[in-house]
This record gives sequence, structure tokens and C-alpha cells, in this order.
Amino acid sequence: MRKAVGVLMIILMLGSIVTAAGSTAYATTVESQSDPYEKFWEILNKEAELVVQFNTTGNTTLAQELIQNSRLGADNAANISASIWQALEELKASGVKTYYTAEELREIAQNISRNGLPHETVEALKAQGWTDEQIQALEDYIIKNADGINEDFNMTAFLEDFSMAFMDVAFKYNHYEAWALKKWKWIQPMEVPTTNDPGKQINPVLADPWVFFYMGYYQKDYQKMKLAINNLREATYKLITGQAGTTTLMLHQETGLVTLQGKVENITPVKNGGLMFKTISRSTTPTQVTTTTTIYYWPSALEAYELVEDIYTLINARSYGNTNAELDWILNQKVAELKEALGVAVIESNTDTTPIESKPLPIKNPIILPSMLSSKEPLSTPADSSIPTTGTQPEGVTLLALIPENTEGVLKINDIKVVIDSNVPGRVEYHIEVKMSAENNAINNIRINVDDYTGSGSDSGSVSFLNSGETYTWESGRFSVTHTMDGELHVSGKVEVTYTPSCGAVPLSGGGLEPLSASPSCDERTIREEYSATVDLTSPVDWNRVYLTVEASRTSIMEGEGVTYKVVVRNENNASLDNLEYSITIPYSPTNSRTYSGTVDVPNNGEKVLLEQNVTYSDTSTYVTHASIYWNGKSKGAQTSVTVSSDQDEERSINGAFSFSPSIVYAGDAVTFRYVITTSKGQLSNPTVTLEIDNGQKILKKTYYGVVVSPDSHLEDYTTHTFSNAGTYRITLKVNGLPLYSKTIEVSTPTDLTLSLECPSDPVLLGETGVCDIIVKKNTLSSDVPYSITSKTLDNDEDTSKVISADLINDVIPAKFSGKIAEVVVPLDEKMAEALELSDVRDLTPRINVWSCEDGTCHYTLKRADTPHYLRVTVRLGSDQYMSLEGIIMARYTGSKYWNYDANRGIMKGTAMAFSPLLIEIIYAFPAAWSSKSITEGATILAKDGLGHYTTFVGGYITTFKAVDIIETSENIKEGIKNVIKRFIENVLLPGGL
Repeated sequence: MRKAVGVLMIILMLGSIVTAAGSTAYATTVESQSDPYEKFWEILNKEAELVVQFNTTGNTTLAQELIQNSRLGADNAANISASIWQALEELKASGVKTYYTAEELREIAQNISRNGLPHETVEALKAQGWTDEQIQALEDYIIKNADGINEDFNMTAFLEDFSMAFMDVAFKYNHYEAWALKKWKWIQPMEVPTTNDPGKQINPVLADPWVFFYMGYYQKDYQKMKLAINNLREATYKLITGQAGTTTLMLHQETGLVTLQGKVENITPVKNGGLMFKTISRSTTPTQVTTTTTIYYWPSALEAYELVEDIYTLINARSYGNTNAELDWILNQKVAELKEALGVAVIESNTDTTPIESKPLPIKNPIILPSMLSSKEPLSTPADSSIPTTGTQPEGVTLLALIPENTEGVLKINDIKVVIDSNVPGRVEYHIEVKMSAENNAINNIRINVDDYTGSGSDSGSVSFLNSGETYTWESGRFSVTHTMDGELHVSGKVEVTYTPSCGAVPLSGGGLEPLSASPSCDERTIREEYSATVDLTSPVDWNRVYLTVEASRTSIMEGEGVTYKVVVRNENNASLDNLEYSITIPYSPTNSRTYSGTVDVPNNGEKVLLEQNVTYSDTSTYVTHASIYWNGKSKGAQTSVTVSSDQDEERSINGAFSFSPSIVYAGDAVTFRYVITTSKGQLSNPTVTLEIDNGQKILKKTYYGVVVSPDSHLEDYTTHTFSNAGTYRITLKVNGLPLYSKTIEVSTPTDLTLSLECPSDPVLLGETGVCDIIVKKNTLSSDVPYSITSKTLDNDEDTSKVISADLINDVIPAKFSGKIAEVVVPLDEKMAEALELSDVRDLTPRINVWSCEDGTCHYTLKRADTPHYLRVTVRLGSDQYMSLEGIIMARYTGSKYWNYDANRGIMKGTAMAFSPLLIEIIYAFPAAWSSKSITEGATILAKDGLGHYTTFVGGYITTFKAVDIIETSENIKEGIKNVIKRFIENVLLPGGL
């Protein structure tokens, strides 16, 4: 590459720009940058040599050379970045045209074809050392490719990106410097220590230069920042490399800010880039010497070192003249990250005092630290280092600097994934998923931009707000790469996220320390991270999108009964699966099995039934059926089991099954499982129900205490589970550990446009209305899609469509829009009952039992269980595509207006029966109460012997009253007891009658 290649390439591509705008600005800029560009290649070549040599030998001298060269490289790249930015500023000031359409570029190229490169361009190239042969080769290249120009060119955007690319190079040098430091010093790191320290504090060895830097940062004083960050850089390097020795320690204590001289010892590397070190400090009073020894654990030492280098690079670029505002946004983010990375935890701290026996020295007045808000100079070390400086509590900027936890919102990029959407011969399509979260506080105005280097494309999106602790995954549009190669394709790119942190109290929480409103920590921030992935091109089929399932119609049967096995392979790739081999082994008895094998073709985005076989079992055992598929050196297996029981085994008389909704499940969907347990003989008491995935993960494990399942009754309930990842899941229902029923669920990867029907998680009371939202969960389409709702039914009943209404927010789904697009309103009232041909609205929930009596005590309960009703909605997309959505509305009788009406009548009767024995108990308590000497004593006897039960039993059903209070407010015990009985009869027996 030639000197000033970035600027020259612009001149070469556009040819006549130099003529139009004059070459003076360019020539001056290029000439002034000749040394940095020349040094760029020297430093880069040396870096490559040192990395290889040091990685091979581990020589410590090479480590120090590599660190020094990396620093030179970062400085050089920052210089070049600033030079390119200055060239761009000069371009803007000159008024030269910076945006060219493809047609204009072709005209320029055609002009070069006719007339050759402009004279000014040729002279500029020769001034940069180009030979006549090289200039002619360039001209020939332009002529050859003139007709192939089909894209516009934005010179401003190009130079901006080019300038930032050199900043990325500088950050890469900083990364290699931290890598060299780790390989040099972290040879045998110790294990991470345990600590009881509830919080962190800023590293006291680095706090002095850090506070001074933070003051310059707050004041936006780049000169002060450069001086301070250099001091912090060297102090950090000395601490990590074991050269700290005697130094200034700064501590934020309850008594205020303390600085004192101390020394650092026992510096030990810890796994994961951490560091352990010990500080020893002494302070003297007229009567004693106090020695404090503290052991600190610094978990993020290496991370902090690299962040210090990055901040140094950003400030250096500023000092070279790079005024790009994006550098300030990156600086804000890295300062926030460094503040957290400087936090240390105290492992152990001891203080010893030694009396001074000699004649006391004159007391010296302590030196008071000035407030950081008004300080213009670096913190100074006291003249007498044995006397600590103390002062008032730190304020403003100093206090913010010394608290490692950020009170402003911080965005963290948790993961960047390259998701392959299609891999067919000659073409790969993929998109990028960025998982991010907000920490410490809320964040606003989040803007995401992806530049994909491989696909030569970009995409952007935005999120308005994330509260503290909230996580969000953003998905880009599709990128595509056409190719003619085999083997592997390396995909890479860069993600840039810019956001504004919230600096006040965390929304929906208490207050907390707030940054000063003028602080740049409240300004915009930018995170830049690269991504990469490797795509296997040897096959157009993604094996992870091929699914094999083995299903049994029943998984628990009796001797002499039959079961149907069904083996299915599903291909969710855009390419067909040809010549797929399969092998299926089915047991017919404990000693006899049969294997079925062959080859099939599975269409793209389709499925094939490999085998469907009926088997009758006459012997008790557990039979396992295996299936395997093979293709292109890859394999996949699945199995299921069937338990055959004897009629003599009562435990095997237990039966169960479950259903799930929605029937089409995508990764991230919440699936509702509805299960039923029955028994054909005997009773099943306190059953434990388990829903279990084949990998051992339990969806549910619940024991129903007090529940008895008999041939005349059953247990019915439901639960929900969210499948995070796509795949094939075998779900087994067990009771008391006995497998009863299994079913396979296919969880698919969301399509380009994925809709879901999200209904209320809480039950809807009879007589009220449930509202389900139609949500766009994923949308990577580049154009708007018109939509409409064509049908909406409850429990597969067509007549319910007229009862259910739908409100569209808009009749078009905008490109790449995600969120709510419509509401479906489902009334659970008389009209719905009539549409479902029910005699009464109460029949929307099933009736079970009325009474349960044991040992003479009867309990009345309204036994209408919560009942799921399955809502199905069909959405038409465009003119010819239909999508079926499913949701569940849970109906609840208890608490509805119907329940209240029935309860006021039925509970009175039930309570009277339940408390008939209690009334007798109260009467038996009368003699003891009458014979008591006081009203209070008599009330206590009644409460203890009888009325205390009354309050416990009845309080949940009718107006609560305490018998003791009634007695105490009466003139005598007899009158009190009469009032209790009167209240009991009036409120319990009379309204409902017997």
C-alpha cells in the first residue's frame, strides 16, 4: 500500500475531483502525513514479528518490546485517524462535491477512458512516489471496469469510516498490549479468592491519578485529561508489573477523604485477569504509630489496563485534531466501564498500634484536602507523609469518581450472533442478533448499526427505552454472500450501539446518588464490537434444521393392548434432503425386535413419514423404539418408550395424557400444557405429577396434597413453559415416577415474519371480557405487508366468530416493525355461552363436587375449576398467505358476579352445617364463662374453648367479627354470650335458611 492510500484512493476513484476542487488542500494534507503513514507499515510489520516471536518463546524482553511497539502503533493510528478527519473537514470547507451517483462515476470513468487521468491527478500521484508504469496500470484498471460501476459513492461517509477504521486499529494495538502483559505476568495465576466484602472501592493505589483524570473529564479539559490519563497509565503498568513500590494511597472512608504514603507488596496474578496485592501504610500521632495492612483483590486488572490504553488513545486522537463527536461518545462509554473496572474488594485488613515512649513530638496541623470541584491542580502529596491528609466528606466530582458503581445507565452487549438463514450452493444468507441489557439505571434513544464486512451491507434499528435490568435482542435484516468456493466462509462485521444514559433516580425505584447534570457521563455513549463466524459451505443443508421424531400413540398400556408407532423426519432447510438413510428398530416382545431401513428424499421445508407401524404387546415390560438417520457423514437419533402393565397391577391402572397449545411453537413462545390423570381401579391419593423433557429438565413437578383420584373422579390442571431454543423435545407425563404418556413437540426457528397471539396470563372472570393481543415478534421483511383477520373462533366453534371482535391498529404491518398490531376481544358472557350452545354461562367452567365431610366436619366448596378455552385466529397476509394463531383464555368462576350470587346463598347453608358442632361447643363453654370473675376472663375462656375456632373458620366467607370484642363491650358475660349467639344466628343461619 502507498502513503496516504486512503485519501489518494478517493482521488483515483473520482479522477476529476482534484481539478474541480483544487489539489492544494489534498497535497498539503498528504504531505503532512507522510511520516505517520511511512511509520504505519514499519510498526505493523514489527508488531506481527514480535507477536509471533513472543508467542513462541515467551521471552520477557520480547514482551516489553511488544508493549512498547503496541503503544507506538496506537499513537500512530490515532495520528492518521486525525489526519484523515482534518482532510475531510477541509473538503467540507472547500465546498467540493462529495456525493456522486453511479451514473456520475461512470461518466468520470468514461472521461478517463477517452482522455486519461487528469494532469493534476497524475502530478499528485508522482509526488507520492508512483511510477509511470503504476499510473498507467491504474488508468487501465479504471478503463476496464468503467461499465461495471453500479453504486453511488459518498466520499464524506467513506472518509468518516476510514478515520474510524484507524481508531479501531489503535484499539487493536491496545488489545495486543494487554495480551502481551497477560502472557508475561499471568503465567501461573492463583484461584479467585473468596471475600466477605459487601462492596467495592476504587483501587487506592490508582485513586489519586484517577480522581484527577475524572475532574478533567467532567470539565471536558482534554489537556488535563491527557496529563492525568498518562499518569494513570504508568501507575497501572507499575502495579501490574510489580513495580509500584512506595506510592500515594487515596481512601474514601467514613471520616472523609484520606491520602497517605504507603507501599505495595505481594502482587500476585489471579485467574481471569485479576490481581491480588497488599498495601502497608503508617500514620503517626504524638503518642503512637499506627500501621495498617490491607490485602485487596482487583478482579478486572487486565480489563482496566486495556480501557486506560483505549482512553489514552481517544484523548491522543483529540490532541492530534480529530474532532469527530463519535470519539466523545466512545470516551463516555469507556470511562464508565473503567470506573467499574477499577473497583477492588478488601480480602483482609489489620491495624496495629505501637506506643511512642520517647518525648512526644510537637503536633503538626493536618493538611486539609481542597474540594475537587474547585481544584485546578493535581492532588499533592503531604510534606510529612507519616501524617495522613484528612478533610471534609468529598463532594461533587470527587465523590462520583470514588464510587466504582455507576449510577448512570450503562448498556452492555451480552452477545452477538451470526444466524444462518439459508446455506445453499453458491449463496449464504444470514442475519445478526445483538443481545443487550441495561444496568444500574435506564437507558434511552438506543441506536444500533451493523456493518457487515463479508456481505458488504449495513442495517440499523432503534429502541426507545430499556429500564434497569431489562434485556433486549435486536435482529438485523438479512445479508447475503454469493460464492463459488467450497470449504468455509468467514463472516465478520462490526456492531455499533449509541445510547443516552439516564442519570436521575432509576425508574420505578428509590433514589440514589445522582451524577451532576453537567457531567459528560450523562451524554451520549457508543459501544463498538466486532463479530465473526464460520459457515460450512460443504453442504447446503443446515443439519441443525433437520428434525427426527419417534411417536407412540400411547406410552402406558395393559397386556393385550396395541400401540401405533410413527417416525417422521422434517426438513426446515431451503434445500432438499436427498438420499437420506434411515434405520428404525421396533421391539415386538422382550426377546424379539425388527429393524426397518431404507433411503428417502425429504423435500425442502417439508417432512416425510419414514414408518407407521401397529404393534400389540402381550408381555409386561418397557419397550424402547429407536430411530436413526444418516446423511453426508452426519447422523441424528430419537427414541420413545412404551410401558406394558399387567391387569393384576393396580398401580398400572393409572392413566394420563396431556395436550399443548399453540400447536405451532416457535423458539421463545410460552406453551400451555393441559394434563388429565385418571385411574380405572382403586384410589390414587396425593399424586405427584411430573412433566419432563427428554434431557431430564422438568417442566413441572407438583404434589397434589389432599387430592384423591378414583374411577369416578379425575385430576385436571395446566402449566406453562417457554422453550428458548428451536429443536425437537420429547415430553413425558409421569405420576409418582411412573411414565404414562409422551408426546413430541417441534419448536421451530421464527420465520422472517412471526406473529403470536398473547392472551391474559390471569384468568378472566365469567361475565367479563378477555383481550388478546396479536404481536409481531419477528419481522425482517424489507417491505410493508397488508393484513386482515379472516376468522376467530373459541373451542373450534364457528358460531363464536360473531361474538368475538377484532380491532386492527393499522391494516398494514410496516417493514421491520415489531410490536402489537391488533386486539381480539373475547367476552365470557351469556352471548358466548349461547354461541357454544351451553345452557348457562356458568357452564364455561365445569362443576365438580359440592361437599367433603371427614370425622364429622363438613366443608362446603364451590367446585368449579378454572377452565382453558382455546382461541384460534386466522390472519391473512397480503392476498394469498394465511397464518393460524392460537391462544388460551382461562375462565374463572370464583370471584365473578355469578360466584358472588351463588356464594351468598350456598355458603350460608354450608357454614351452618359446618358450625353446628361448634354452636354446641359454645353452649358447653357457658358455665365456665358464667363462673368467671370478670368479663375479660370469661371472654378469654370462650375464645379459647370455642369462639376462637369460629373466627378462623368463618372469617374468609362472611363479615368477620370477634366474639371476644362483643363480650367485652357488653355489661355482663350473659349478655355478651347472648349477643354472640344472636350475631351468629342472624348472619349465618337466617339469610340462607336451612
